[in-house]
Amino acid sequence: MNIKSNFSKHPCTSCQVCAAICPHQAIEIKLDKYGFYRPFIKTDACTDCSLCTKVCYKFNDVTSLNRNISVWSAIAKDYSILKETTSGGIADILAKKLIELGYICCGVSYNYDKDIAESTLAHNKQETNSFRGSKYIQSFTFPAFKEILTQHKTDKIAVFGLPCHIYAINQYLTLRQRKENFILIDFYCHGCPSIHLWKKYLKDCCSILPPYSHIEFRSKKQGWGNFCVQITSKNGNQYTSPKGYDPFYTLFFSDHLLNKSCHTCQLRGSLDYADIRLGDFWGKKYIFNKRGVSILTILSPKGENLFNSIKNDIHYQKHELNEIAPYQSLYKIYHPNIKLRNLLLEQLSIPKTKLQEILNLYILNLSKRERIKYHLKNNILKLPHFLISIIKRII
Repeated sequence: MNIKSNFSKHPCTSCQVCAAICPHQAIEIKLDKYGFYRPFIKTDACTDCSLCTKVCYKFNDVTSLNRNISVWSAIAKDYSILKETTSGGIADILAKKLIELGYICCGVSYNYDKDIAESTLAHNKQETNSFRGSKYIQSFTFPAFKEILTQHKTDKIAVFGLPCHIYAINQYLTLRQRKENFILIDFYCHGCPSIHLWKKYLKDCCSILPPYSHIEFRSKKQGWGNFCVQITSKNGNQYTSPKGYDPFYTLFFSDHLLNKSCHTCQLRGSLDYADIRLGDFWGKKYIFNKRGVSILTILSPKGENLFNSIKNDIHYQKHELNEIAPYQSLYKIYHPNIKLRNLLLEQLSIPKTKLQEILNLYILNLSKRERIKYHLKNNILKLPHFLISIIKRII
């Protein structure tokens, strides 16, 4: 039995840990037709040892450990960190503290040559700067995960990843009895869209030409909480997504272009496999904050010790889980129109199809009520930040 077995319980998450740990190098990771990373078996190399299936979410149940957790709002005291990060700057502070503590950090960087996100290793504080900022696309994790799981057997490793990444890594470390040297940090996750969506966005919507020197998937130029893409080219030109509905975010949050596993993912609702979970502190409490506030959820004694080590660098306040849960995707199940999803993904895979055509196709298939809601939100998002905040608080 191997990763391509038909006896699966869940769809593939594209975590790529199966390929990273395969002792026979029998699994390759490639993009499928629709822009999602998938494992492909080299049948002549596979011995059906089943190691891949033992760590894979596809073949296993999600357990509940009934952990004692604590939830905190957290903001970096250093404003320069807030300016360079997506929310409250806590992931950046944690990464640099972990370097101080002797850890190698594994996080997600943007590869400007290939226009993809990929997991990379940081051995010093400077190298962790590439982890700053959210990347709302799947990450190519295989090479970095292979290195930390099969080569650094005595080093201390900290991994920043999505719940699906951390689940599979935790399963492998538990199996090999190697958790002691690892700290696992995941994020509150909405899901990951097809990489084709991002590629088309760069080609069709970005008004400046590559090569790019800096990309912010969620710039704070229009304030924290406004989903604004900002791209800078190497010659200094800059693109900022217009106020209102951005094509990338409209289609991303439609949930129609997410990886299939994201629709019913149990891992985003589980707090049982990481030491810390991070995210944006959405909700009414900090709705007028323009600089960014993080959620810092402590899930283990190891996570608590790490939290204690950064308290001098942050402002923090304790909260209850029910204060944040309604504003996260924790337990949500998405119900996209499958026929429409297949049609959109098919069009997205055709090079000559423009992103605006795909967006128009999506809007055309909305119900009358959904279309009214779409246009209403579009107009609200064009208002100044403080007015948007007031409307959000009222609603």
